[in-house]
Amino acid sequence: MQQKQSGRIGFIDEWRGVAIILMVLYHAGYDLAVIFGVSMPFFFSTPMRLLQQGIGASFFFLSGCSCRFSHSNLRRGLRTLFFALVMTAVTWLVLPEQRILFGVLHGLSCSMLLFALFGRFFDRLPPYLGISFSLLLFFLCYSVPEGFFGGALFSLPLPQGLYACRFLFPLGFPSPQFYSSDYYPLLPWFFLFLCGAYAGGCLKGGNLPGWCYLVRLRPLAFIGRHTMPIYLLHQPLIFGGLSLLFALLR
Repeated sequence: MQQKQSGRIGFIDEWRGVAIILMVLYHAGYDLAVIFGVSMPFFFSTPMRLLQQGIGASFFFLSGCSCRFSHSNLRRGLRTLFFALVMTAVTWLVLPEQRILFGVLHGLSCSMLLFALFGRFFDRLPPYLGISFSLLLFFLCYSVPEGFFGGALFSLPLPQGLYACRFLFPLGFPSPQFYSSDYYPLLPWFFLFLCGAYAGGCLKGGNLPGWCYLVRLRPLAFIGRHTMPIYLLHQPLIFGGLSLLFALLR
């Protein structure tokens, strides 16, 4: 059943709902394979790596779209940064070997804050040109955390001094000592957020097909509207449930 929901974009909510469900399933598999040592060779395969990257890409793109509908991206970014720092503190204290120093929430919050500060500058580009440039920069910078510029198109090594500094990991220059079980630095992920921001401008202007604005699957859209509490609570619940299960099995 197609329904239009005031103040919401049905397609964004439903897409976000799919992404958060896949993320919960992926993290359940991660806990089983990495933390509890269950033999799951497929989990470390290329398709699972692509799934992980696709989930993260969805969050960045959709968060960029949503920034066009936010009353204050500065407040939104600071709130997300607070939750990100809480997650860092909890993982470092409870599971330091699985600590999250700059994961999805960190990357999203910093992207929101950058857009809040420089959004007017980015808006000087027409939306479709902005989408094209943002996508190009995302692909060119995709390999920056690995030490070179160009992505899959070409390979230009970057100065190793950038990676020697221990404090440039938020930008995408991790030092050899850096470790984060979830890592989404600004290079390249801010450019995908920016791509979503340009696309969100088209959505807000009503320039896309009508089906983008309709709610087709209300349960999925509901999940997509409540991703933050799901994101914050799903790992403690999964880890706690699996710990109890394996304790009973032993």
